[in-house]
Amino acid sequence: MGIDSWSKGCHARACPHQGCLHWRGASLFGGRTGGREGSYDQMGRGRTEIKRIENPNQRQSTFYKRRDGLFKKARELSVLCDADLLLLLFSSSGKLYQYHSPSVPSAKELIERYELATQTKIWRDYIVDRNAEIVKVEQLCDALEKQLRFMKVDEGQEYSLPDLSNVEHSLEMGISKVRVEMERKIGGQMNKLESMVRDRQQERYGLCDKVCPPLYKSNQFGFQKVSVEDRSKWICLIDPKTGTEIGYASSSSISGMNALE
Repeated sequence: MGIDSWSKGCHARACPHQGCLHWRGASLFGGRTGGREGSYDQMGRGRTEIKRIENPNQRQSTFYKRRDGLFKKARELSVLCDADLLLLLFSSSGKLYQYHSPSVPSAKELIERYELATQTKIWRDYIVDRNAEIVKVEQLCDALEKQLRFMKVDEGQEYSLPDLSNVEHSLEMGISKVRVEMERKIGGQMNKLESMVRDRQQERYGLCDKVCPPLYKSNQFGFQKVSVEDRSKWICLIDPKTGTEIGYASSSSISGMNALE
């Protein structure tokens, strides 16, 4: 049997006949043989590796092309096979692209059908959680509005004794918090002022050490140096004629002399 008869007798690309041109052509041009899995090009250059595209511009361009192809296939499947489908696609930036069959009013209906078919509660759980949060916020708003009305205590409105007691208690708590905060602020200011006074005293005493010589006072053991802190109790005596220093006297003795005069 010739080659032409083999070619006419087989119609598969990978024909099991070893001598068939179809079989040899399939092997030659990258066709599937032996049940191998993989992606082949038509020119026999081997498998195409599927991996992430590193170039951002090229990756974005490929995304748009593949997205359009995917949505086109979804539309064809929906129209040709009368199938109801929902396609949700998120890009790497988080943007949502969706498509649902024209026969379905909205994506929500398909989600509800999915929940019913799989006995899951995707949408319902979301709604229940949001409703619970709304109820909590409404309750908090009502409580705050009621507390605000109590704080105002309108003269034209009647209040019960328990309500007035609650208002009084709330005001006392508020006043107590204000007092505590005021004491804390005042204490901080006083500490700051005391620190500033100490710093100024240290600076003044340092200047005294540079300008005035050390002071000494007599006692039973001889002469003792007067501390810097005690110098404020001593007065430097200056000769009015010459302007030179002639000695020191305690401030208490000077005060006594002034009293005698």
